[in-house]
Order: sequence, then C-alpha cells, then structure tokens
Amino acid sequence: MKTTLNISVIIAMIFFYSNIYSQTIEIQAIGHGKKIHDLTKSSKSKEIKLRDGQTYTMDFAVKNGRTYFVQIEGAKSLGNVQYRIKSLTENGDEVILYDNSIDEFNNRIYFIAGFSGKATLEVITQPVSKYTPKIKKDDVDIVIAFN
Repeated sequence: MKTTLNISVIIAMIFFYSNIYSQTIEIQAIGHGKKIHDLTKSSKSKEIKLRDGQTYTMDFAVKNGRTYFVQIEGAKSLGNVQYRIKSLTENGDEVILYDNSIDEFNNRIYFIAGFSGKATLEVITQPVSKYTPKIKKDDVDIVIAFN
C-alpha cells in the first residue's frame, strides 16, 4: 500500500513538473512592475496609426534568458487595444505566448524569454460598430525594450 502511494505521488509530481516546464518553455516569467529605465529601448519601438478594427503585425528577435518589456498605448478613441505575442514551435505551428485580452487588456508586460528566435507582436484594435466604420486613424504607441 505504501509503495503504491509513493509511486502515485512520484508519477503525479513528474506530470505536474512536466506541465509547468512545457508552459514556461516559451515565456519563463511574466510581471508588470519592473522599471523601464533598467532596459534598452528597441529600434522596433514606434508609433503607428490604426483605425478601429485594424490589425498590425511586426516581428522582433528574442534571446533566451533576456528580459523584455512590451507596452502598447492606444488613443482613447480606440478603446481597448488588444495585443498578442506569438511564436512558432519547432514543427512550425503558431503558438500564442501572451494575449492581453485575457489579462484585462493590460497595456504592458515584462517577460523572460525561454527561447531564442523570432517572435511576432500583433496589435488589434476593436471595431466600434460593424455598421459605422471609423475613417480617422489614431495613434498607437508600441514600445519594446530588453535587458
């Protein structure tokens, strides 16, 4: 009985830790409280113009173990601006590493990359109404910084 319990505990621990590892292999840590002055602003940082309902994507390089800061600040007229950080798995499948829409549309994120390679930032403005398209484009500031 004791041996069966020990084996069950070991199997559960292996399963638990392997799941944690697989979830953290791409992004090792996420936070919201680090200071940007500790980081170097990337040349990928820019201001773009989007109207509601538009999507903008850009690629940026990440290096394993490096801390990254991403901040997306949209004009108030655009409402909540959604952004996703995506990458490709070894077999070419796209995986979403972070989506701020499930984090209360938080406009900034710090993360430690758990891989080296290309990441994609996708910025999505929400449509105000599908019947009244907005003609005017508004500013969206993209800041990417790293250590």
